[in-house]
Amino acid sequence: MSHKDLFSTTLKLQGERLHFAAHSHHMWPDRVLEAHTEAALLGARMLDRKWDEVFGELLPRLSERVAQRLGWPDPSGLVFGANTHEFLVRLCSTLPRDRPWRILTSDAEFHAAHRQFTRWQEAGVAEIEQVAAEPFDTFSKRMANAISRGGHDLVMFSKVLFNSGWIVEDVDALVAAVPDPQTLVLIDAYHGFNALPLDFSGVAQRAFVTSGGYKYAMAGEGACFLACPPNICPRPVQTGWFAGFGALSSFSGEVAYGTDGSRFSGATIDPTGLMRLDAALGLLDDEGLTPDVLHSYVGGLQNQVMASLPEEGLLSLASLVPGPEFSDRGHFLCFKETQAEALYQGLESYGVLSDVRLDRLRLGFAIYHDTADVDRLLEALAHVRSRLS
Repeated sequence: MSHKDLFSTTLKLQGERLHFAAHSHHMWPDRVLEAHTEAALLGARMLDRKWDEVFGELLPRLSERVAQRLGWPDPSGLVFGANTHEFLVRLCSTLPRDRPWRILTSDAEFHAAHRQFTRWQEAGVAEIEQVAAEPFDTFSKRMANAISRGGHDLVMFSKVLFNSGWIVEDVDALVAAVPDPQTLVLIDAYHGFNALPLDFSGVAQRAFVTSGGYKYAMAGEGACFLACPPNICPRPVQTGWFAGFGALSSFSGEVAYGTDGSRFSGATIDPTGLMRLDAALGLLDDEGLTPDVLHSYVGGLQNQVMASLPEEGLLSLASLVPGPEFSDRGHFLCFKETQAEALYQGLESYGVLSDVRLDRLRLGFAIYHDTADVDRLLEALAHVRSRLS
């Protein structure tokens, strides 16, 4: 069964429109809307003393909830911020300053990283090496081979590729393939967090992991985090005053840092998004909706769609990426289509919100969908297919 009752306000406001873009912007549950209001009331009630509650109660509780879903052994290694881009920039501020950085990544990284890497390369700040994501079944082997050659300042890859839903299963082996102790490792878990069962405990002493609340964590903007391994990059060059809150000693001639994840903090944040994230994860805990349960439910809806797709043509099994022969994927179906933009607009004309990225149409699924919604989606797909074929 779906859990539409948890999203009654948002669903009512959507009316008859079907929101199949949960992988892009997830609907907010009612409890998250309440938390958004409570954040404003907290500021009105406590004024500047709200930070006592934020640092004393909210962040420790939220760190525990996030760490549990990451399989991260030490919640104190979590640090929160407005977006994952700020963590990427802060992490790279620790890299050598006397030569271009050598960065190894894939050609399927999310826009914030791809844009920043491209601009750094344009400016001569970095030299970027990309490993092609496709063919998917050899990606990990090719990535491991590239990693093992060494000489990199940063290795970054995603747990779930944003433009296909391909799941990188052997994360531990990829991290273990990094031969140089000084090489930083960053894993983007955004399309996996609170969607797939995750366990980063095997790399928690070596790699950084980043994600946030905008997608499957159902919490909206301004609620991202970085999980930090101990003792790596103790003093980021790009820093804000929040990074000194956990310092164990007073100022003694150099800038002091906390020894936990707080060392990667920036400046003053808006706690509203973090209160929403805490409310969303607390709601899921109360309902027994673990990532395993969520992944199983969404997988059933995806299978319902795939079972009804034609073999060939528009929006077919032939254009599904990765193909139907792969039994598992992230929480969206991706179609590689030259008419992706027209398909997106066609679906919108039938009241179905999807998502398009270049030649990829993505359909995202969530616990606010049920089989009747999928039937309506399939009907819309058939109409659009017929119109454009």
